[in-house]
Amino acid sequence: QRNDLTARGGAPSDTLSLIDGSEVPGINHSGALGTSGGGIGMFHNELLAQATFLAGAFPSQYGNRLSAVLDLRQRDGDRERWRSQADMSVAGLGLIVEGPIGRRASVIASAREGYFGLLAGPFGLTAIPYTTNGQLRASWEPRAGHRVWLSAIAGRDRIDFESLAADLENLDPTGSEQVRGNRHMAGLGWQHPLGTRGTGRLTVSRSGLGYGEEIYEARLGGARARFNRSREAEITARYDLTAQLPALGELNAGAVLRQLTSRTRMEAPFGSFLPLAPSGRVAPFAIDSTTRGEVDGLHLQLSRGIGAAQVTAGVRADRFALSDAVRTSPRLAASLRLTSSLEATGAVGRHHQQVPLVYVAAIPGNRRLPPMRADHAVVGLAWTPAPALRVTLEAYEKRYAHYPVATDLPQLTLANAGDSYDVVGALVPLTSRGTGQVRGVELFAQRQLVQGTYWQVALSSTRSRQVALDGVRRRGAFDAPFAANVIAGRRVGAGWDLSTRAAYATGRPTTPVRMDLSTAQQRLVLDGTRLHADRTAAYLRIDLRVERRLAVRGRTLATYLDIQNVTNRRNLAGVDWNPKTNRLAYTEQAGLLPVLGLNLKF
Repeated sequence: QRNDLTARGGAPSDTLSLIDGSEVPGINHSGALGTSGGGIGMFHNELLAQATFLAGAFPSQYGNRLSAVLDLRQRDGDRERWRSQADMSVAGLGLIVEGPIGRRASVIASAREGYFGLLAGPFGLTAIPYTTNGQLRASWEPRAGHRVWLSAIAGRDRIDFESLAADLENLDPTGSEQVRGNRHMAGLGWQHPLGTRGTGRLTVSRSGLGYGEEIYEARLGGARARFNRSREAEITARYDLTAQLPALGELNAGAVLRQLTSRTRMEAPFGSFLPLAPSGRVAPFAIDSTTRGEVDGLHLQLSRGIGAAQVTAGVRADRFALSDAVRTSPRLAASLRLTSSLEATGAVGRHHQQVPLVYVAAIPGNRRLPPMRADHAVVGLAWTPAPALRVTLEAYEKRYAHYPVATDLPQLTLANAGDSYDVVGALVPLTSRGTGQVRGVELFAQRQLVQGTYWQVALSSTRSRQVALDGVRRRGAFDAPFAANVIAGRRVGAGWDLSTRAAYATGRPTTPVRMDLSTAQQRLVLDGTRLHADRTAAYLRIDLRVERRLAVRGRTLATYLDIQNVTNRRNLAGVDWNPKTNRLAYTEQAGLLPVLGLNLKF
């Protein structure tokens, strides 16, 4: 029930997301500070032109991330005429408008409003998310070879909780909670020719996110138990050039300047519970601080063909101002054409990342934490037996170093964090002595649309081990011995589309509960000596979709029915403690959910 993008055992916050070359803190609603995921996606797929996902050992032009890169490119608006489309379902209402501006420019914009309150009664939702988001791309070609664009995405969300004493199934203490969030990115870009052999690209952007939370508990006399009004912002200027050099190959070079700002305002006047802390509440705290720093970088990369091989060598240097550290990251990739349809690939690289600002700003002693590090090695084969069919097999290894770990909770490492709605439990004194190792193999096969049918199959196995301050080698939170994903679709007759998605995964690592301490303290207490020793049951979900397209007076009307989790399997979301019954409780993910909608293009 979250949109967290984890790559090969890495934490979600280790993944870099970009839209039209500008970095974004997250493309999901309801994401907390220090996380990149959230409950509901913001990006409108109808605006997507191209998506590039790099799962490891990515090129030197990408920096300040340890695991992966998601590079999204939006399409230009229609250059011929104005057109619109509206989408309506029980989940919300969306509108897209696009068209030309003069002869050399166009614009495309979208807006969506969610009204998930309609699902509250039929599906027993106790927390209703309200979301609003918008997206924009405007492009202009002032003269041949020059292109200017403006890209933006923004969203706001709120969720209200109320837990009544008589509602024994609600796991929250009696009281209320209000959560507010917002996030945005606006970027301006300019691409221009450099003579006849090169191209330059300049982007300037500002992104930010805000998070607010207020919790009132009846057992504290209705007092405010927690307050959070924090925000982060990043201003980035980036320049990249690409040039074809005779006898040398393709050169890519560039620089990036980042100004980071974090304003942290948090209060927990009665302290806060940590499941890994057997002694009870953490001491009350109040934080009101502003943190500023820079992460600047230079990169240089050269790609050249040598016979049947293609070799890419690069290096980047980054300055992390908060810790006064400079790090170099060499990277090397190669491919070799074995036959007309078979190719061997390999890559190695070192990657560094600034510790998420929320952890740095919350505790004064954390401000000098050095950047985290991960070394990647990947080998693979790519087979293309037919133009529309491609099969890849890759094996990889990642080794982590300088990962932040807790000084007072020797089992806790941030390598296992980043997929939660609440990061307060990890705002503790940290030291950069964490290490880890991830190994895995992936098999991917894809058939593009041919004769009305398409499909893709992905099988993977990941073995993640993380080491915190106590030196014990344990499973990582994103350890997945086996996962399988299948997507398939079929166009039937005139205007009918049928599609399905199925996902299966080994259960996630969990930590056994200390029943004696949990009962005595009326809260969840985990057995830190057996961190991630157990697993949940396996995850399985199958979705179906039927769509019918009709032409009505020159317009296209599509009706669709999504049936999510068609088997109504109650996958486990987590283990918690019910303070009202003082018993262990298991929270489940959503069951069967039908979504009926209309899409009109005009």
